[in-house]
Amino acid sequence: MEAYKQVFRLGLMKAFQYRANFYFGLTSIFFPLFIQIFLWKGMYASAAGGVLYGYTFPQMIMYACFACLLAKIISPGFAYEINEDIKNGGLAKYIVRPVNYKLYRFFEFLGEKTSLILCSIFLLLIIYIAGGYIVYHTINMIRFVIFLPVVCLALVLNFSIFYAVSGLGFWMRESSGVLFIISLVGNIISGGIFPLDIFPHTMQIFFRILPFSYTNYFSVSILCGTAQPLQILNGIALQLIWIAVCWGLGELIWKAGMKNYSAVGG
Repeated sequence: MEAYKQVFRLGLMKAFQYRANFYFGLTSIFFPLFIQIFLWKGMYASAAGGVLYGYTFPQMIMYACFACLLAKIISPGFAYEINEDIKNGGLAKYIVRPVNYKLYRFFEFLGEKTSLILCSIFLLLIIYIAGGYIVYHTINMIRFVIFLPVVCLALVLNFSIFYAVSGLGFWMRESSGVLFIISLVGNIISGGIFPLDIFPHTMQIFFRILPFSYTNYFSVSILCGTAQPLQILNGIALQLIWIAVCWGLGELIWKAGMKNYSAVGG
């Protein structure tokens, strides 16, 4: 376990070493947010009663703020690094070491995300308190407290999903394009850009069956107050189930891939 603690520290040091990249990455959240504000402002200008898809304009902007920050927190950049390890033979140096590659990547992922999580949680708290008074004329800190462990589960779930997907690199010469498409589509159907409520009812049901919705949409719905207590309990249970399923699926994919893996380069 001591080895993974060191990996976590290395990931944390890596995040602080590239501070400019960290700050630019954090500020890049606001550019798509500004676009959304102008987009929704135009749509709400012609909305009857000032409500669209069950959200008022301030509620929609609050959702967009939370969703953009959370999408940044759980973003699966590590999957491209795994793709490079498989393609260029870098995976070989981990195979000969007494460490589990999956746990190595997981703790490195947590280390790199820690500083971003702390900064983002601070920003989320500010937005939640300020927006709560503006939108709802009150705030519910219990929901924010519930939100914190749910985000941790969302982080683990997103890692599990994309670690499993990254295993496609064993059978594809170049899987970065597939990873990009899945990341892009996954961000949309997870509610990372706008709430799933804007989709037709049948599509909403389908999206909520998939694990993606339990990373972003479910977490943000807790903050926005649209998730009821029973829905929160069900959502946490489904997060745990999907973590187990995706983690196990990743193990199966990698076990099959390693049988045919031949290290070239590295």
